[in-house]
Amino acid sequence: MMFSGVRPVFSSLSRHLCQTTAVANSASSRHFQISRSASGTDGRMENQVRHDVDKNAFLLDVNGGNEPAELVYNWISDDVIDFHHTGVPAELQGKGIAKILAKAGLDFAVEKNLKVILSCTYMAKYVADNPKPEYTRLLFKKCKQ
Repeated sequence: MMFSGVRPVFSSLSRHLCQTTAVANSASSRHFQISRSASGTDGRMENQVRHDVDKNAFLLDVNGGNEPAELVYNWISDDVIDFHHTGVPAELQGKGIAKILAKAGLDFAVEKNLKVILSCTYMAKYVADNPKPEYTRLLFKKCKQ
């Protein structure tokens, strides 16, 4: 899918307090722990979200499972990110795990001053259900040519 003719809906972004600290570096991947205070979710689970920049994904290991929950994105440009897939193992769906990943991804975009495309239907629903100014200011929309 091409995103030519994309422009920001709003030009400025709010800063959001979010502390990101590097937790591991290996030859094959870099991971970052996303830490913040919990707001209506299990803080212990939120603190386990890791940002794997080599895989373009936010990952959450849940219940010691082999398959982490994930929020996957693509870089459209240096300052535009497209969140295109949220995946949660079937046995864990409906437990708020995708919500934790959505918040981590959007908080990262706010912190890095990125513009956001929400190709993932869950991400679009999350922003619609949580219309915080710091999130809605991030949104890009397609322009008619």
